[in-house]
Amino acid sequence: MKQSTLLIGFIATLLFTGCAQLRQSTPESLATHIYNSPSERLFEATLAALQSEGFTIAQADRERGILQTQPVDINEQTALALFDKPYDACNCKAFSIRLTIVPLSDTHSQLHVALLSNETSNGILEQTLLSNVAVKLGGNETPTLSKTDISKAPIVSVSLKDHSVVEGYLLDDTQRAYLRLKLKSGGIMHIERSDIERYTLASESSEAGRN
Repeated sequence: MKQSTLLIGFIATLLFTGCAQLRQSTPESLATHIYNSPSERLFEATLAALQSEGFTIAQADRERGILQTQPVDINEQTALALFDKPYDACNCKAFSIRLTIVPLSDTHSQLHVALLSNETSNGILEQTLLSNVAVKLGGNETPTLSKTDISKAPIVSVSLKDHSVVEGYLLDDTQRAYLRLKLKSGGIMHIERSDIERYTLASESSEAGRN
């Protein structure tokens, strides 16, 4: 009886770990495209694109520019189409999508598409969504899939004025309004410069923090 109880507990732990990985996992790169559109209009087009593709919206934060879908169950067809592997070879049986909109100017915005899964995406769904958004905006452009490789991004520790600290990968240090991080727990965080006390690169931890 004791061995059976231990076995059941071990299986339950594996199942819980698998589900936790689905919530926290994120791809090594993010599909991105810059649109000739203000962020508010891009948000509406992105929301419409997701709904037209049949996704259920779990989060729609207009102020932060974040959209995320409910988990979608993987079947044999989606496994082959999105991950180039059979269903039985998939580590997790569901995926969700997180889209983040970054305002670059009054007339240009950047859209990031992240497929949250333990599987490696082949980019087909991301490309489809980027193109669908372009159609919703009324443009004739066909976005070319580009990716941000975080393996080359420096790790940074950010101290905020509320005394909290955030760690992640520094994606872009060229924007004046935001410091953009990819969090280790998943997703992208846009921190307003006015909220930052300082930030320090991991490779420069012995040096003074940057403004």
